Amino acid sequence: RSARSKAKIHQRLSTFTVHNCTCFHEDDRPLVCANIAALMRETQGLPEEAEDEEALACFDALVRNELPTALTMSLGPFCLRYGQMILLATAGFLPRMCDTLPGFQIGMPVSWYFVSFGLWYMSVIFVIGPLTLVVLDTLASRCLHLTACLEHVWLSAGALATAGFVFVVTNAMNYLTVWSIQSDIWTAVFVMVFLVGTLFSFLTASGCLGPLCCCRRGDARRGSLEGHGFVVGGVGALETGLSETS
Repeated sequence: RSARSKAKIHQRLSTFTVHNCTCFHEDDRPLVCANIAALMRETQGLPEEAEDEEALACFDALVRNELPTALTMSLGPFCLRYGQMILLATAGFLPRMCDTLPGFQIGMPVSWYFVSFGLWYMSVIFVIGPLTLVVLDTLASRCLHLTACLEHVWLSAGALATAGFVFVVTNAMNYLTVWSIQSDIWTAVFVMVFLVGTLFSFLTASGCLGPLCCCRRGDARRGSLEGHGFVVGGVGALETGLSETS
């Protein structure tokens, strides 16, 4: 649902034109359009003698080219941000974490067991949980053109593949937990795996290693600077008098 909502936003922005907007007070339309045209002449280097229609066409192009990337950067590349993914994973595994604590009261060694199990739970919360949500979100966004049975088949296959990924990674973490209890070297390896995995998970969930690569982030920043007047003034003008039609 989130992927479809974002796709609809991008689709509407790709065909945006100020002429298809509705005005809260229709009598204010000439004034709002004139303000937008004046803004485009000042910020986009249009000649003073440029017609209002030419300036409004420039405004439409700015919205279509700059706003989709800016919105993606603002909303995030996935349905949840990294911090929200961590909270969701914590809520899912907190009961199991609490269930483990009584074991330390009945004879489990506190030192290495606590460290090893702590690394396991932190790996699940900071690495496996967010990456699982990223994979599911990515798979969901790739089937927007599918409908009915084909969509359910794709999502079911994706869920099974993700479950297999979680099973393999979780079992690998279980082996690391057992080995780290028995050896300081494996504890150090576990710590390194956790740190690298957390960094990779954070970068992926933030879009740095996904659809929004570094070059697109640079384009978005450059576009936001070039269209600063558009972002501040144009959107302000829209908020004053215009709202996008459904």
